[in-house]
Amino acid sequence: MDVHRHDCSGSFQKLSEDTLICILELLDPVSLARAEIAIPSVYHVTKKYDTITWKQHVRNFYGLESLKCDKALHRIPCEDFKSYRDAYRILRYAYGTHAPDDNYANAFTPSFFCRARRAWRKIEHCVPPVVRETFLPGASDDDMTDQFIQPQALRAIYSIWNGQQLQFDEDVRRHRHVAVHRSIFHGLFGGYTVYDHCINTRLYPVEWVLWVSMQHWHNPDSGVRDTELVFAASFNGRKHFTIDRGTGDVSIVRSPYCQVSAAPKSATGDGILEWFEEFANRLEAKMYTYVLAPARVAPGEGMDGAGIRGELSLYPRCGPFTSTTVTRSVRVKCAAIPMPEAYAAADTMLWSYSIEFSLLSRNEQELAYTSLHGTLEGFQLVSSAQLESRHWRFVSGDGEEQVVDGEGVIGEYPLLQEGDESPYVYQSQTYVKLLGLDPREPGTPHLPRADFYLHLDEQGKQRPQMRGWFKFVEGSRMAPTSRSFDVMCGTVSLDFGKWQFLY
Repeated sequence: MDVHRHDCSGSFQKLSEDTLICILELLDPVSLARAEIAIPSVYHVTKKYDTITWKQHVRNFYGLESLKCDKALHRIPCEDFKSYRDAYRILRYAYGTHAPDDNYANAFTPSFFCRARRAWRKIEHCVPPVVRETFLPGASDDDMTDQFIQPQALRAIYSIWNGQQLQFDEDVRRHRHVAVHRSIFHGLFGGYTVYDHCINTRLYPVEWVLWVSMQHWHNPDSGVRDTELVFAASFNGRKHFTIDRGTGDVSIVRSPYCQVSAAPKSATGDGILEWFEEFANRLEAKMYTYVLAPARVAPGEGMDGAGIRGELSLYPRCGPFTSTTVTRSVRVKCAAIPMPEAYAAADTMLWSYSIEFSLLSRNEQELAYTSLHGTLEGFQLVSSAQLESRHWRFVSGDGEEQVVDGEGVIGEYPLLQEGDESPYVYQSQTYVKLLGLDPREPGTPHLPRADFYLHLDEQGKQRPQMRGWFKFVEGSRMAPTSRSFDVMCGTVSLDFGKWQFLY
């Protein structure tokens, strides 16, 4: 917007304040700053109506709703701003890229920081205090340069909060194994536990990134290339997230010979920022929720299960990888997630699935009966039901079907009672053949996502999925009050090609 004082200021002087404000509200920060410099009347109006003209830009770019100091903005003095115009200028210079000879106008160029701040704000509001307390103050530019943190998108994330410091770190250093379990489940990116496979991923502090990465570079079997940095990992080293220092692409180490893309590739180098924003959006949408940490922990981890407060479960609560069905008052919820870090074979992907059983409450049973019959006449309360057996069908991309039948689940026969405060939950795993995989010689460092699945819909074939049913009996197995009946579990997708973002 090229505005010249000698030919435009007179025209602007004739406009009413209301009209001028309506025009200024449509300008981006750069154009607004230039207009202030070129036209005195614009400067006076923006100063007078600062909460209208500049507040929207402070909110949209930096997520601030007031002039109060934000403790998460560690690069600026901890004092309230004088105006929103002043706030935007200070924040832009503190967190945006700029040269020393930048003038006032071109200092208002949007940066990756704006997006990172919005994502962190969502995360701060969603995580419990026990997790939020592990966040370290934002890293300085010098710290990130010393640690070879080159991708600008990653620098933007670390400039606000410098990863996590867990009690687990100190416990390991002092060999206090009894206390180890108390903080391992506080990783920002959450996890899951299935049998002896326990995952909970934390964001490393900047000071750890280079040191951990170098350990992997010197180990040819780690699967991490010397062009990558390890920025997040599970407490036990079973899962690692890397970022390419050149392209900014995010991956999960799958084996010494290949990796899996954790986010779509980006031509602008903001792949990790898209990955981080999507995680924040999923938290905000409650796709992931905090649950009690698993009672069963991985053997050999030095944990006894005592004192665990809770973790972010990565089993989704909604979407194509979930299902909820009700049969004769027994509710079954199923959720499945891929386990790319659990390498079994080049053409196989392991999946973990979580099953929840619960009995509808009396009110829910009455409502369901009335909806079906139009009256409560003949209604009989199901006060208890016990599982007897299970039946599963797992379909791979090539049409191969696994059929699993067995007694109980994980060696147990859960008894459901009407009025139970919490459902019975168990986890298990299965594998799915990867169709369309391009066989490669050992040593190939990366397998693009496109190599994993062909789109089978056009070929009229089934996509990978799981479905099944459970046999229950009213009352209990020892004292049944009815014949056994089948409780259905809805179809859940096991199509790895649909997972654009992995956590």
